[in-house]
Amino acid sequence: MFTSRYLTSIIIVFSLVSCFPGKQLDPPAYYKNPASADTTKLRFDGFYTTISDTSYKLENYTAILPVFFTVNNKMSVSHGGHIKTDSSLFSCAYYKKYLPKGVYIIEGNKISAFVPVAVAKGEGAWYPIYRLHFSGTIINKEFITNFRAVPPFPKKVKKRDINWNPGIFKEHDLKFVRADSIKCLTP
Repeated sequence: MFTSRYLTSIIIVFSLVSCFPGKQLDPPAYYKNPASADTTKLRFDGFYTTISDTSYKLENYTAILPVFFTVNNKMSVSHGGHIKTDSSLFSCAYYKKYLPKGVYIIEGNKISAFVPVAVAKGEGAWYPIYRLHFSGTIINKEFITNFRAVPPFPKKVKKRDINWNPGIFKEHDLKFVRADSIKCLTP
C-alpha cells in the first residue's frame, strides 16, 4: 500500500512538473531601459483591438482582443476575447486587472514588444503564461498592421499551440478604440 501511494505521488509530481511553462525567453536588451516611445505614433486614450477582423465572432457580436499601450513604454495584451457590448471592458476594474506587464519600443514605424500572454494549449483546457516577442507596423495613430508574436518562441510552444492561438501568432491588424476609463492605467 505504501508503494502504491509513493508511486502515485511520483506520477502526480511528474505530471504537474510537465505542465509548467518551463524556461522562459530572456528579455531583449530594450526591456530594462527602453528608449522613450515616440508618443506621436500611438494613441493612449483607449486601446487597440482586432475588432476589424471578421473571423472573431462570439454569439453574433464581434469579439475584441484588447492591446493596451501607455506613454511610458508599458503594454499589455488581454488574455481572452470579449464581446464589444461587454460593459466590463470599459470599467476601471477591468483595466486594473490588466495592468501592463510588458514593454514596447518604436523604431521608425516598427513596433516591437516583449509581453507575457496566455497561450491556449490544445483545445484551451490550459493557458500557461509565456513571455513572447511581438512585432507590427504602425500605419498611423489609429491603425497597426501585421501585429503578431514572432520567433524565437519558448521551446514549450509547439506548432499546434500556434495553430490554436491565431489571435497571438497570426498576423492581424489592430484598430484603435477610444475608452475614457483607460485613464486608470495612467501612472
